[in-house]
Amino acid sequence: MNGCWKWALQPLLIMTLIGCASDGRQATEIGQSNVTSALQQHRERTIQAAWVGKRYDSLHEAFGEPKLQMNILGYRPLKTSLAIYGMLDQSSNCVDAFTMVKLEDTGEWVVADYFCR
Repeated sequence: MNGCWKWALQPLLIMTLIGCASDGRQATEIGQSNVTSALQQHRERTIQAAWVGKRYDSLHEAFGEPKLQMNILGYRPLKTSLAIYGMLDQSSNCVDAFTMVKLEDTGEWVVADYFCR
């Protein structure tokens, strides 16, 4: 009878060990995800503080030509455009995107916001 219990408990022991191993991987993935999220939030706050309200010409000088630029259609009081630069910072894993608005009185494009996606 002792031999039967060993065979009956062996699969349970194996399943428990597999479960513990996968929980460890999940915890590591969740930890990495939290670190990445914190880096992305920090980058978003930092870039917004540095660029919101600045001229698009200055942004263009600093970052170069965006990978994608497009007008945003809709009923907005100001013309709005989007410039996507792609991933400029590998550590935060952000795809850098800026929205710009065209000021009516000067016709100048200024940075309205920055998004890390």
